[in-house]
Amino acid sequence: MAVLIRRANVADWELIEKFIVEAYGRSAAYKGRERWYWQFVANPFRSTLISVWIALDEGNVVGQIAVQPTIVQIENVEYPAGWIVDVMVLPAHRGRSLGHKLHAAVAAEMPLLATLTMAPAMRRMALRAGSVSLGSVHEFTKLIHLRRDTVRRYLLTRAANRLQIRRLVQVACSVFRLDRLMTFMVNGFLHLTGTGQIQSGQGAVEIAEVERFEDELDCFWNNARSEYPAIFTRSARFLNWRFVSAPDLRYRCFVARRANQLIGYLVIRRTLAVELPTGRIVDFLVYRSDLEAIECLVKHAIGALGNEVDFIDCGTSAPEIVAILRRFGFVRTRTERPTIVCQDPELRRRMQELDGKWYFTKGDQDWDQVFVS
Repeated sequence: MAVLIRRANVADWELIEKFIVEAYGRSAAYKGRERWYWQFVANPFRSTLISVWIALDEGNVVGQIAVQPTIVQIENVEYPAGWIVDVMVLPAHRGRSLGHKLHAAVAAEMPLLATLTMAPAMRRMALRAGSVSLGSVHEFTKLIHLRRDTVRRYLLTRAANRLQIRRLVQVACSVFRLDRLMTFMVNGFLHLTGTGQIQSGQGAVEIAEVERFEDELDCFWNNARSEYPAIFTRSARFLNWRFVSAPDLRYRCFVARRANQLIGYLVIRRTLAVELPTGRIVDFLVYRSDLEAIECLVKHAIGALGNEVDFIDCGTSAPEIVAILRRFGFVRTRTERPTIVCQDPELRRRMQELDGKWYFTKGDQDWDQVFVS
């Protein structure tokens, strides 16, 4: 019997849950019912249908592509869009073009599909569908103070899919104390250079923590978004869903004001115990030319995340933010090349012309999720 590909509904959850457990292993616990319902059912931008497509073989889910609905603004015009997330085919069913068939089914119903972080197989699907590249997005990392356990976990995670290398790492750490040596060397460098020092103070900008984003955030967003030629929505509706209502992660949200006028916001979090001890600058936005506000928010994030984390990371596509991150001791550790599949040829042309002008952070797609180490 041929594999059936169709759009899922809420009643499919038990089948999808079984698939998630088999496909994601240790990470399955962080893709459970609450997160699935929040991401695809309670999403404020979804249509009447759930944006999850599944491949069924004899009644069992063997593959999935999900889409996180959103709104994208291109030169001050809003368009419904979707982030491709949770792309997976069970190992026993790979090599049968199921991924491409799933992607084709999604693209046939969704006129604009974006992907920020992706596996090589997903990039091949996007390229085959005629995707447009949107410019580089960089991850920057600032070392604070490494612990030996963090180094060992990091090395083992990097070698997770290479059994022989993983065994070598285990021997190097247990016998030759490689993790201890690396910790000593890195922390010594941080101490001598002052790279890991925590900044304090917030200058002329007043920054306050908030439980949720109110109407004044929309006033700021409506004024600031014209400075960004291509950006995914940062309305209060989106931010409250994305960060306040998230069922599995605890975010801290801040707003920035100057002379009692809201001029930006910031979202951060500390990772869970199953992750490496990281402080994460997840999302922030200011008026693009307000370099003082950018600097104050970055400084505030570093101070708020404190010395309880081993390092802090931040993702951005904006050159002005990159320059400020470098001044605070962040170094580039990763580069992503987002893509977008668009059915409208004129809109596709306009997006190609905006290459390098897109605004991205770790608040886009589902870049900030739980990464078990």
